[in-house]
Amino acid sequence: PSIPMRLLVVLGVVWCCVGLVYVSWTGTGSSTWWWWTSFPRPKPLPLTASPDAFSEDRAFVHIRHLADTIGHRQVGTKGLDQATQYIANECEAIKQLAKRRGLEVEVKVEIQYVSGAFEYKHTGTPVMLSYKGLPNVIMTIKPPTAGGAVAVAVPPPPAAA
Repeated sequence: PSIPMRLLVVLGVVWCCVGLVYVSWTGTGSSTWWWWTSFPRPKPLPLTASPDAFSEDRAFVHIRHLADTIGHRQVGTKGLDQATQYIANECEAIKQLAKRRGLEVEVKVEIQYVSGAFEYKHTGTPVMLSYKGLPNVIMTIKPPTAGGAVAVAVPPPPAAA
């Protein structure tokens, strides 16, 4: 059986959010935008598309909830707590969906709270930013027989000339 579409939607939303944060922090927006738009894209599917296909409209339901219903999600705000719980609940729903469909996968959902700091240069001046108790929602999906194994894709060596 295929991976539940709800999982792909949530992971897609999370990946987009991470990518947008990275682009805004690194200032690589213009080159990234050019690279991203240079690839041909399939026509977006509507909300009524098959549950086994990625639907842009279904993804936007989650984005709108995070952006419009929950709103601001800065560190230390109620919005961040609400967004963390929303994403964790969606991941738990995916876990239950996999169980109901009889998929032979092990799904784990956990929330980790991390603290740390990093330095970057703003107009040549070093700036230190720190964070404390920042939540990360982590979902792992693996076959039950995988144990602790991790798959790594290694490209083949170049052909001899």
